[in-house]
Amino acid sequence: MADKKTQSLQRVLECAMRLLAEKAFEAVSIMEVAEQAHCSTATIYDVYGSKENLFIAAVTHALQTMEIPRLPAQGLNNPLEKLLAYVEARTRWFARPEQRKVSRSMVSPFARMRKIVAARMQDERAYMQDMLTHIVKMTVDVGLLRDVGDDVIVYNIMAGTIYEPLLFGLIFGEETVVRFEDVVRKVFTPLVTEAGKVELDKFLGKMCKR
Repeated sequence: MADKKTQSLQRVLECAMRLLAEKAFEAVSIMEVAEQAHCSTATIYDVYGSKENLFIAAVTHALQTMEIPRLPAQGLNNPLEKLLAYVEARTRWFARPEQRKVSRSMVSPFARMRKIVAARMQDERAYMQDMLTHIVKMTVDVGLLRDVGDDVIVYNIMAGTIYEPLLFGLIFGEETVVRFEDVVRKVFTPLVTEAGKVELDKFLGKMCKR
């Protein structure tokens, strides 16, 4: 019985998040969530207490289950290629229409929800900085990236992979096309050495053939 209730509440959170991604908070009703999740409104109110609490729980669940791309562990020739593959994967992930919708839904009028989103993003930022700093140092050491400061390079990667896919999606709509090879080129062109530019051009050539 407990498993059925858990599965039902899981559907409630998923349906609530999907509806919140498609509509403004004010336009979504508990009844609509209940109908899509095949659950009673009484159960939803019993567990969450209010519409606001339900959507805060839905956003929290979405943040906790996000599978944001990570640096590839193996199979690539050099650390720069790892960074290039990571930037492409991260940009593609943030540019997905469904991810753009989720990101828009997280721009919330509720202070509690903003704090939850901010905390999750802070954790992700700390993880990325630690992870990227290590591989950036390696890439600088082998002469493929310019030594302009690890923090500058990491910031450029983090900002560049979000700017077009997310900001453009928020402003112009979820279906706005992102040219992924352009994002990779813009992120890395100011950062690579002459040797790095050769690797960058090879990678962009492969991207254009996909």
